[in-house]
Amino acid sequence: MAYDDGLWQRLTSVLERQPDLRAKRMFGCIGYLHHGHLAVGVHEADLLVRVGAVDYAAALAAAHVRPFAPLAGKPMTGWVLVSPEGLLHDAELLAWAQRALAVTAALPPK
Repeated sequence: MAYDDGLWQRLTSVLERQPDLRAKRMFGCIGYLHHGHLAVGVHEADLLVRVGAVDYAAALAAAHVRPFAPLAGKPMTGWVLVSPEGLLHDAELLAWAQRALAVTAALPPK
């Protein structure tokens, strides 16, 4: 499955100083593992963001956000996709990435 290379480059740029990240392809996307957990990535033209179960409803209420539903249309609770319209500025991209990293920072390392 293809992903938006421009968005991937932007994500890489905003996260360049973040420690403990490793790029990896998984779930049909390319993303960053943080302490062994997928945190944020690019799925087709969208940003894939781990928001966690507690923040899931609030994240879905944001503009340009929809559920991530990779398996037969069944949404994965705790994961959202942010469309390109919600990522026009690097500050927006960084805010979503930091939100994901806060979730994975609270998980036990793998």
